[in-house]
Amino acid sequence: SSDDDVNFGLTDDEFRSWILNELRIENPGLYDTYPHVFQKASDCITRWRQRYRGNHLLWKRLFKRDRVVKEVIEAIPIVDAVDQWVREQQQHEAT
Repeated sequence: SSDDDVNFGLTDDEFRSWILNELRIENPGLYDTYPHVFQKASDCITRWRQRYRGNHLLWKRLFKRDRVVKEVIEAIPIVDAVDQWVREQQQHEAT
């Protein structure tokens, strides 16, 4: 899509804001419940983009906005549950 081409020219901060907004628009209710996980997801996708910065063709092949947004939205509650479990385990080990 044209979004996939346009996002490549954005700075990292612009891209992070753009993808966070795309995720939020896709499921505002989920965003309201898990804003911290949405932020983590946008940070992760931005780091993924940084890794492939020098290879525009590979980035275009890997990053399809609709597919990435769909997969991230589906994973948000799972990521939150795993994060919570890890925090609980760390707290348990610290005591």
